[in-house]
Amino acid sequence: MWFLRLESVMGPQHQGDQIQYNMVMSKLDKEELSQVSDLISNPPDQERYTALKTRLLRVFQTSAEAQFNKIVSEMELGQQRPSQLLAKMNELAKNSGAEGDTLKICG
Repeated sequence: MWFLRLESVMGPQHQGDQIQYNMVMSKLDKEELSQVSDLISNPPDQERYTALKTRLLRVFQTSAEAQFNKIVSEMELGQQRPSQLLAKMNELAKNSGAEGDTLKICG
């Protein structure tokens, strides 16, 4: 979501790859910087932003399976009807970024 937000701001401005790369670099904290230190010290000649984005997503993005396991482990049927449980799971999925295909196997 963070990259979608950045690209929605930067896109209409038609900013180049280097400016987008610099913008992302300025927003990274210590942990994130440590994950891309090789790209900082030896950046690619072209598509620096794409390389940085790809690496950060690969390192920090939660897999669909992990998102599903989190949702399932946090929910209990209890006194709810299955449809109520599914509605709550969908809401949790939306808030955690796991919406979409993650819960299709439940519905």
